[in-house]
Amino acid sequence: WLDQKNECVVYLVDGAYEDACPPGCIDPIYGDFHEALEDPRVGFRPNITNTEEYGWIVATAEPILTDDGEYIAFSAVDISMNEIMRTEYRFLIVLTGILLVVTIIICIIGIGLVGKFIVRPINALSEAALRYTTDSDKHSFSNLHINRRDEIGALASSMVHMEEEIDGYVTNLVKTKNELVAAREHAEQMERAANIDALTKVRNKR
Repeated sequence: WLDQKNECVVYLVDGAYEDACPPGCIDPIYGDFHEALEDPRVGFRPNITNTEEYGWIVATAEPILTDDGEYIAFSAVDISMNEIMRTEYRFLIVLTGILLVVTIIICIIGIGLVGKFIVRPINALSEAALRYTTDSDKHSFSNLHINRRDEIGALASSMVHMEEEIDGYVTNLVKTKNELVAAREHAEQMERAANIDALTKVRNKR
């Protein structure tokens, strides 16, 4: 109940678990609660206080009015800020744990995707290059079948093109070598024919 003349409140009923404010206890009006002295019907706005007697609390009160709108008393509530901060702290811990788990999951998925779409194709190209130079596998790049529209796909396409060009050069070199060998053998045959009589097989005067 609000005593406007003496600027204090009198506790009529206390529903708290502790008997901090037994019925008949008197508290002075302080802080923003002075607005209720002029018009009790406005009630007490939520206000945070930290006193030695009650601790760190947030308090508010709403007026109890008659059917005619006359003020009778206040229904007030105090909430411990320590409990609110503990709840907020627990919430922050849970939220941090959830964010940490989500971050780990995203990192694992990201590492897996990088391994599948970047590292694995590059390793396949590296192994194909090694086979091409050591095992004479002339189709090591084209057998990979990397058909992608990104940098890895462009690299694979360039390697396949390079492989085809090198294969063409090697084929032309082998063909040229065979032609040279055949020409040399033909020249040797012509030289023998020029120096040896075809009928007697005896060297002629030349």
